[in-house]
Amino acid sequence: MSMDGRALLAALAVAMLLGCNKENHDVTPSGATNLEGCPVPAGIQWADAEAIRCDQSVVRSPPLESAEAARTLLISDEDVIDAAVAKEAEKSEGATEYREARKLTEGDLTGDGSSELVVLFTLEGVGGGNGADGFLAAFQRDSSGQLSAADTLPVAGYGGSAQDVRIEAGDALVKLLVQGPDDPACCPSEELEGRYVLHQGRWLQVQP
Repeated sequence: MSMDGRALLAALAVAMLLGCNKENHDVTPSGATNLEGCPVPAGIQWADAEAIRCDQSVVRSPPLESAEAARTLLISDEDVIDAAVAKEAEKSEGATEYREARKLTEGDLTGDGSSELVVLFTLEGVGGGNGADGFLAAFQRDSSGQLSAADTLPVAGYGGSAQDVRIEAGDALVKLLVQGPDDPACCPSEELEGRYVLHQGRWLQVQP
C-alpha cells in the first residue's frame, strides 16, 4: 500500500473514532479534539466544537457567582428588622424601641409551605409621652433567602401591653395585658389573646 493510501486510512480511522465519541456523548468530553485536530473545551455541543479553529480553541466562560458569594450580598435579618422598627418609630413622633421587649417567632402564615418571620416590638415615648405601644410586624423571604418587611400593625397602646407572640395553625397569637376593672392606668393585669392572620401581605385581626 502506498504512503498516500496509508494516510487516507489513518484519517478515516480518526474520523470513525471521533464519530463514535460523538455518539456516546451529547457534549464534548474532557480532552476532546475536533476533526480539524483542534483541542476543544469540555461540555459544549459537538456542532459548536467542529466550528472551532485551532487559533480559536480557547473559550472563555463567564465567571460564575458562587452561592456563598451570593449570600454575602443579602442584608442580614437583624438589619431588615431594625429598619422596619426605625420606620415605625419615625411615624410615631420620635419614639424609640424598648429593645429588650422584642420577641421573634417563625412559621407558615400563608399556607404555602414556607416560613414567615413575626416580630413583636415595643416603642416608648410615642408622641413625647410616657406611654408604650406594641406592634406586630410580618416579614417574608424571597427565593434567594432575603428577608423583607410585609406589614406592621399596632396591637397594644395606652392601658395595655403586648407580652409575647406565637404562631398556631397559621395565625399569629399575641399575648396581651389590658386593664381590669380595678387596675390603675399604669398596671394592666387582665390577660387576653389577640389573633391575627396575614392576608395578601397585610395583617387582619380575627375577632373572637
